[in-house]
Amino acid sequence: MPDISTTSFRISYPELITTGNEIHAYMQRDATEFASFGVTSTMTTAFKTKIDAFQALPTDVEYESPLISATSAKNNYATELRIILRGIDHRANMAFSDDPGRLRMFHANNLSRTSDSELLVFSRVVKRACDTYHTELLPFGLTSTMITDLNTLNNDFEIALETQRIAVAARDVATNDRAKKATELYDLMMKYCDTGKVIWYEINEAKYNDYVLFGSSGSGLSAPTGFDGIFGITPAPHVDLTWNSVSGATNYDIYYSQVEIGQAAGTFTLQQNISAAPASLIPVIDKQYYFYIVAKNDSQTSSHSTTISVQTVMSV
Repeated sequence: MPDISTTSFRISYPELITTGNEIHAYMQRDATEFASFGVTSTMTTAFKTKIDAFQALPTDVEYESPLISATSAKNNYATELRIILRGIDHRANMAFSDDPGRLRMFHANNLSRTSDSELLVFSRVVKRACDTYHTELLPFGLTSTMITDLNTLNNDFEIALETQRIAVAARDVATNDRAKKATELYDLMMKYCDTGKVIWYEINEAKYNDYVLFGSSGSGLSAPTGFDGIFGITPAPHVDLTWNSVSGATNYDIYYSQVEIGQAAGTFTLQQNISAAPASLIPVIDKQYYFYIVAKNDSQTSSHSTTISVQTVMSV
């Protein structure tokens, strides 16, 4: 059996696609800086093409669907076979109760537990025995139609087994190919992340953090959700920040960027570290603030939350 779903990382495929698209967007933003390291626009476009190609691959559900259908059909035929074989076994027991040799050809111990391949072999033996001893079994209700139906069912069951084997092989090949493509995409993404971190190290903390991948599936902390901010003026101007707690987090870093109203976010700076929501700060009036937070504990740091914007405009 192929080595399926083997990757060199521990993030889900949807996360890989989402994160890849984010990194591509950062690379476009930082195109000038990346060009100084030999990463051209053509290479950035090729990275996006690889992301899109991976996203276009069938999902695990699509891989499994034909196999599930084939397995269901095979199981139905197996159930029908066991029912008809038990009926034939009972008739043979009445016909050959004093002949253990003949009776043995019609009887299988633990028929319900036999494997698919054993069931098919045994059923074909029973069919041949029915052909041989039809005359003796006829008084006990074994008709020619029943023997014909058994032969047809044997053939259908064999085809269903082969269909299932083909579906398993197709699933394994496709899943293995998807895992290899995922690893290639992840390795390329990490290469560009390393370049991004070198570009912004000790220059721009927020942009540096854009290329740091935290909080992947199966490890790390989840990014905070439900992040929101409200500006209030009583008893004094303040901005209150709230978010949903993150399982495993012991504290949260809050980052902000203060700009003129209507401007895009600039450089983000650590505003405070707090153990739990809510958080509050005293802002400068008539400014636009951008915020994001990250969850932390002693050994882990999540990816940052969504970025929110709050304007500190006093009501007229």
